Formats: sequence, C-alpha cells, structure tokens
Amino acid sequence: MSDPADPEAAPLSATHPDQPRDFVAPGADRDFAGERLTVDPAGARALLDARLIAAHAAGDTARLVTLYAEAGDSSEAAGDAAAAAFYRTHAYVFALQSGDSRAEELHRWLLREGREE
Repeated sequence: MSDPADPEAAPLSATHPDQPRDFVAPGADRDFAGERLTVDPAGARALLDARLIAAHAAGDTARLVTLYAEAGDSSEAAGDAAAAAFYRTHAYVFALQSGDSRAEELHRWLLREGREE
C-alpha cells in the first residue's frame, strides 16, 4: 500500500494554475500502435503535478528539468503544441539556471517551434 503523504504515490486533486490546458488531449488514451493505455490520463496528470510540486519544494532543479521535459513530450504526443511549449520553456529555464547540459537541446526545440529568438 502506498503512503498518501508521498507525492510520488499520492496524486493531487488540484492542477497547476499556470498550465494552459490539460496536457493530455481527448483521445490520448491510446499508444502509438493504437492499443488502449492502462493508465488513466487524468491520474497520470495528477501524478505529474504532484511530482512537480515536490521537486519545486525540494529545490531539485535537475528533477524539474526532467519532469517539465517529460510533460512537454507528453503534450506534444497528445497534439497540444501550446502545452508542449509551456512545459519545455520551463524545462529550459531551469536547465539554464542550473547549468544543465539539456539546455542546448531544449533551446534548439524552442527555436525550431518559433518559441525562442
């Protein structure tokens, strides 16, 4: 049984207030082969929110880069370009602040998508 006090185990019911839209678009309950996913997208979203909040609270910038980049990947896979840009911009900012080597890759994506000059 999971510990409800553990943010990795206990999804929050609230969502991130700055988020433009749900990062899982309607119909994103299938994998690339068309097989139905076994994870509820809303539950996955809540778990991601909990992990982001915990990483912010811990000041874990490496984890923040990872989580925001993963959220960007999920958003892009779901066809939500605005959310993908939102999350990857956050990943990029945290990567820059911490000197993370992933900043270059994130910057290239932002340039390619017209989100950075």
